[in-house]
Amino acid sequence: MILTVTLNPSIDISYCLENFNMDTVNRVTDVSKTPGGKGLNVTRVLSQLGDNVVATGLLGGILEISSEVA
Repeated sequence: MILTVTLNPSIDISYCLENFNMDTVNRVTDVSKTPGGKGLNVTRVLSQLGDNVVATGLLGGILEISSEVA
């Protein structure tokens, strides 16, 4: 088993658009929030490669957003 520790995780926010047009208002069709940061990205890749991985770390700041992602 591999244990990863992420001391400074982030929340990656992606905005999806159907089309992007310069000099006009572009409307977002979907928003996705995923946990990110180097430690979590390594954990994700190791898991995809078939390793048994457990991710740990520290969370702080805006708990509403953090709990949505978890």
